[in-house]
Amino acid sequence: MIRSSMYVRVHVLPGSRRESFLKESNDTFIACVKEEAKRNQANKRVRELLGAYYNLPLGRVALVSGHRSPHKVFTIEEEA
Repeated sequence: MIRSSMYVRVHVLPGSRRESFLKESNDTFIACVKEEAKRNQANKRVRELLGAYYNLPLGRVALVSGHRSPHKVFTIEEEA
């Protein structure tokens, strides 16, 4: 089983009234989440949304950079 990784960029808007997850381009998303940017809550929710979008378990979605920024980079491990 060979796994390949890809990077995706996500612009996160925490504390939104409505949750939405929009694909802007091949590797860029905009995520509006209800969770606040406290105690890693918004990051965790975005990770869950990415896992659901790519139909992968959370263990294959990791936050690489942007832990405290609205502009984040995640890595997605897919089976090749």
